[in-house]
Amino acid sequence: MAEARQNAEWCVYMSYVVTQESFDSLTYCWADSSHRLRWSSIFVLPTWLKVWWQEFGSGSELYLRAVRQGEKIIGIAPLLVKDGMTLPRN
Repeated sequence: MAEARQNAEWCVYMSYVVTQESFDSLTYCWADSSHRLRWSSIFVLPTWLKVWWQEFGSGSELYLRAVRQGEKIIGIAPLLVKDGMTLPRN
C-alpha cells in the first residue's frame, strides 16, 4: 500500500481548453512572449500558417484551434476541412 501511495504522488493532472482561433489572434498571442511555444519549428508560426492556408485552403473550411493551459498556448492545431472527402477503399 505504501508503494501505491508513493507512486500516486507522481501523478500529474493536466487541465486544458481547446479554443477556436483566427490568424490574427494567434499573431497577437505569438507577439506576447509568455504565450510563445517552446518548439523550434516553423510550422507553428502564424506567418507560416497563413501561407499554408493561402496555398492549400481553397474550397475548404479552416479549423484553427489552440490548446491552452490556463492562458498559455501549449499547442496549435491547424486543420483543413473539405466536404465529401473520403479515404480511398482498398
